Amino acid sequence: MSRSISCDQHGDNAATFVCRHVAASTADGPVEGFDCFVDSAGEWQAICGACGETMMSLQDEDARDAFTVEVCVMICFGCFREAAAVHGVEIP
Repeated sequence: MSRSISCDQHGDNAATFVCRHVAASTADGPVEGFDCFVDSAGEWQAICGACGETMMSLQDEDARDAFTVEVCVMICFGCFREAAAVHGVEIP
């Protein structure tokens, strides 16, 4: 994990990127789908099922990039693990 972020709840921690629906799921409850992976930079990412479907439907790489910028937010690894737990996913 190469970037870091300061979180009010978890302090300085590794940065992760999630769709805004996954980010809200720690407060609002689980959303349908939780697709997570580690990108080529070693950073965790996750998107909900709806955002995943939208990404798959976009044929143009520029459109996918614009959609990602529009819906994704940076959260700390501690918050990421909490979001994963809400969805029944254990992150080491």
